[in-house]
Amino acid sequence: ESACSHAFKKMNMNRVWSGTAARNIGMNKVFERTGFKREGTFREGMFIDGAYCDINLYSLLKSDIDKMNFDERDTQ
Repeated sequence: ESACSHAFKKMNMNRVWSGTAARNIGMNKVFERTGFKREGTFREGMFIDGAYCDINLYSLLKSDIDKMNFDERDTQ
């Protein structure tokens, strides 16, 4: 069971959010491919490898899942 499926089905949460370094192209693509919506950017939000970097913030709502006819197999 995916973390999102557990959050929405078992914990009855309405919103799941996460963030990643803006320069982490692969993770940004994973969020977008799995239905997460980009909400914004925390400018210089973290200090990584000796420099400040921007953090992209993503979220997924329970209603987004309902609209997508979410199938857990598509995200594993």
